[in-house]
Amino acid sequence: MYRSLGLLVSLAAGCLCSAAYALPEGWMRKRLSTGVEIVSYGTSVAGKNIAWVQLDTDGSTAVMLYDGQTTRRMSEGQRACRQPQAAAGNVAWQEYISGKWQMMFFDGQSTRQISSGQDDADSSFQLSGGQAAWFESIGGRYQVVFFDGQATRQITTSENGRGWLQLQEGYIVWRENVSGKYEIFLSDGQATRQVSSGQNNCESDGLQLSDGRVVWREYINNKYQVMFFDGQSTRQLSSGANGCEYVQFADGKVLWREDLGGNRHQVMFFDGQSNRQLSDGLTFCSGLVLSADSAMWNEYDAETRVRRTMFFDGQSARAIGPGGSELWFADGKALWTNYDSPKGLTFWDGMETRLIFPADSNSNIQVRQFDGLRALWALYRNDTFPPFFVTYYFDGVDTWRLGQYDDFVDTFQIALYQNGVIWPQLDEDYRWQLYFVERATQGPVIVPPPGDLTGDNVVDMADLSVITQHWLSRGSTRVAQVTLDFDPGWSVTGQWAYGPPAGRGGAEGGNPDPDKGYTGTKVYGVNLLGDYARTLGGPWYVTSQPFDCQAVRDMRLSFARWLNCDSSEYIRCTVQISCDGNTWKTVWENPAEEAICDSGWQPTSIGLPSLADNCPALQLRWGYEVLSPRVLAYSGWNVDDIELVGCAE
Repeated sequence: MYRSLGLLVSLAAGCLCSAAYALPEGWMRKRLSTGVEIVSYGTSVAGKNIAWVQLDTDGSTAVMLYDGQTTRRMSEGQRACRQPQAAAGNVAWQEYISGKWQMMFFDGQSTRQISSGQDDADSSFQLSGGQAAWFESIGGRYQVVFFDGQATRQITTSENGRGWLQLQEGYIVWRENVSGKYEIFLSDGQATRQVSSGQNNCESDGLQLSDGRVVWREYINNKYQVMFFDGQSTRQLSSGANGCEYVQFADGKVLWREDLGGNRHQVMFFDGQSNRQLSDGLTFCSGLVLSADSAMWNEYDAETRVRRTMFFDGQSARAIGPGGSELWFADGKALWTNYDSPKGLTFWDGMETRLIFPADSNSNIQVRQFDGLRALWALYRNDTFPPFFVTYYFDGVDTWRLGQYDDFVDTFQIALYQNGVIWPQLDEDYRWQLYFVERATQGPVIVPPPGDLTGDNVVDMADLSVITQHWLSRGSTRVAQVTLDFDPGWSVTGQWAYGPPAGRGGAEGGNPDPDKGYTGTKVYGVNLLGDYARTLGGPWYVTSQPFDCQAVRDMRLSFARWLNCDSSEYIRCTVQISCDGNTWKTVWENPAEEAICDSGWQPTSIGLPSLADNCPALQLRWGYEVLSPRVLAYSGWNVDDIELVGCAE
């Protein structure tokens, strides 16, 4: 049976305009999550381990761990869970036990509770190797609590307010309110000391910890200055004449920017012994990054209007390419987005600079991760609605486009993992699942079996279901889909509104509004609390923003409708389209002979005229116009789950 099914699916797949979840040849998609869906508490990646929270079939939330081979459940019972973090083979998270959040710890072999059980643990805990630190609400005050891998101890006891906790290799740093001033404290798990002066306020922005040494900014004589604790004593690194910001700290070296006024800055570098000025003080400097003995930043010369990216190799500084924004630097290599022509993403391999991804003025590149060897970014298009993201992956040589704009990938949660990408994506039931998208790097390139359209490496009934859905839509390519789970910000007039319908109305005719959307809870509707007003006037519309339908023909509009209205002799209800925002064409209207009385959601599909073909800015609108004082009050329009499909040319 499966051989014949696979043949059927393989043959039919060639007729589709686009395959589901299209990936480049040699890339595979593997589902890691096993529950109903993952929840938005973040995904933590460390080495081969991936930790996340998912909703299970029993209604509980569970912390899950993928170790590079298999997925396993870490938490037990039906407790709420949040904030998983992975580090060096260990995983920490929080579980809601007897009305309080408690700290849980997995050491690679077994799980144990490491908090007291008596008090609430704050969600902003830190995990470093086999150690953890967190704030715990004890007696109404946050106290610092530390787990050293064996035992848990309370570090602080005073009544002071605390925040901005950091942990690294047994050292803990935080900011504490002492007699009305914010001070910096450091603990090695045994002894605690105040490392700031006690005379000034210390800023949380810039507070950094490395190998028992601390850097922060302190407000001295109305200017923020850079302070450094070297493990023995504290000293001021900056001159005191200028305000300081953008502090970077790594391996005992410190980088910062001093404001000279008039949009001029100087970049300063502390090498562990003395300060050095890296820039000439005549340009606007931004995007400072520090790695070991090297540093990078962007400069803009207002007089010549020239932007450049600067590199300091520990000896001297030089320009290595055109300047931009959002600079990343790792392992002696760099990545940045160009402001000026050519726009796009530039890669510097330590020797040469090259444009690895061109972009236009309507593109916004958002780099998610760069490790020196690989880069991961999302391309955001701001000239379409809804705006879409496409994921791109750079392996140091080639750039790969992963998926399509309508694959519904959470590009804010994508992450580099082994030789691929962690990939949160909506499944066919519109539930978020966690996938691993991987490129084969050893042996022959792995290609999915012919007819595998779901990406699970198996040809089965699920693939046939994909084919059936495409046949029903005539092999269409989806141009846009708006579920209305979130407010798209469309313009509204009259009684049109976005939100949850109240299930009311129908006082004089028809049926009440729904009490929820076709999917989800929100809709666009006319008077979500009941019937439309009988006052003469209109037309009033909900109008979408433009959709890019270039290179697509035979367009079809689909949406879920719950409509109750009098006949068009008394009230006119319409669906219209426009390619220029000025001239509108009606593609549907209510009949003259009878009222419409929907008592449930009606999936509706409308073939659009040739006006929509190849339209670069197609807009949709739903409208109503009260024509007669004899009109009866009905509950009116409710619209959900709008979709535009067509066939690519």
